[in-house]
Amino acid sequence: MICDNLAEGREGVDIPVINTVDDTDIPFAFHYIAKNIDKDPRKTEGCKCVGVCKPKTCECMQRSSIKITKDGKINLSSGLPDYYAQLLFECDKTTCKGCQGKCEWRLTPEKFNKRVELFKTPNAGWGVRSQQFIEAGEFVAEFVGEVVTHIQQEHRPLEYAYKLTTIEKTQIDIFIDPYKYGNITRFFNHSCFENLQPFRFYSSHRDMTRGSIGFFASRDILPGHELTIDYGGDWWRSNIKDAAKRGGKLQMDYNDAHKERKRILMENHRTLLRWKQGEKDRQKKMVEKREAN
Repeated sequence: MICDNLAEGREGVDIPVINTVDDTDIPFAFHYIAKNIDKDPRKTEGCKCVGVCKPKTCECMQRSSIKITKDGKINLSSGLPDYYAQLLFECDKTTCKGCQGKCEWRLTPEKFNKRVELFKTPNAGWGVRSQQFIEAGEFVAEFVGEVVTHIQQEHRPLEYAYKLTTIEKTQIDIFIDPYKYGNITRFFNHSCFENLQPFRFYSSHRDMTRGSIGFFASRDILPGHELTIDYGGDWWRSNIKDAAKRGGKLQMDYNDAHKERKRILMENHRTLLRWKQGEKDRQKKMVEKREAN
């Protein structure tokens, strides 16, 4: 173990750092933060509900195209939310003066609370591994970093940044860049069989140019499985193009690692199915035993 707690007390849980592969240490230029660094913060108002928020009267609920289930998960009954087309406006104590974010219309916790560990992978650098069962639809983590414009991002490494907005007549590109300042999501690896999906949400304000990015479980995740996302075609096209100037090493690494990681993740998926079937069988036996007695 390299470190007992990567977050240094800034989160709701400890995040241990494990390396059984080589003697590589944590990136020295990385500083852990729990909230975005935004030099141009916005303040707006949310709903004005008194008491319990209700769908017919709550402005936050009405504006949200992403819905929350009664047990506090993203509603996946209609499929996975579209990153750019769908949004969540959750109630928050700083925005909603009536309910103060104490109602059921809130998905994200005050602090990161999933039990995970940062570990060194054989082929893909650092990765994040879950130490608990995570159910499909559960919020996992907010993507945290420096909030910058597309002009500022042009002078920064591209590989870690996530685009928050798209260019429209009323706004410019905004990125969240965790290269130097970020949280555990900075270390999520790519997979074509990813188990996390990004979504955009608004809590402490309602300014459309300054939202937040979160990740939720797109399927059930077993303890010991790596948390992965899909970097998207733009990321690979940009980085492979740059690598071609250096002899195409990234293209080669990507192809080799991609095949191996896909094989591992498919095996993990089969393990998950076996585990769920085992749980059903155990529950059935318990019921039969109670009925027999």
